[in-house]
Amino acid sequence: MQGESLKQIKQKLDSTQLLHSKSEQHKEYLQQLISQLQTNQQQQLDVITELSNKILMLEQNHEPNPLYTRAKKMIELGAELEEVIQECEISRAEAELLIAMQKQTKTA
Repeated sequence: MQGESLKQIKQKLDSTQLLHSKSEQHKEYLQQLISQLQTNQQQQLDVITELSNKILMLEQNHEPNPLYTRAKKMIELGAELEEVIQECEISRAEAELLIAMQKQTKTA
């Protein structure tokens, strides 16, 4: 009877040790995954920061084209289509678009 009890205890101990070993392997695997996720997250944050900086630089360096600014001002002052085209050296389509935009702004 005592022999069977020792045998059962040894089986339970072996089973427990096997479970512990598998748990440790699983824990190490999860730690590796966490480390990879943290690395990926940091890389994504770096890319986001870089893109944000580029957007900010583009916004700061964006200056309106002086020809369009002049054309817009002329249209606001009542200049005719042909006059805007000649003075600002822009295409008819561009001048028409600026005039249409100005009319829409007035009606809004």
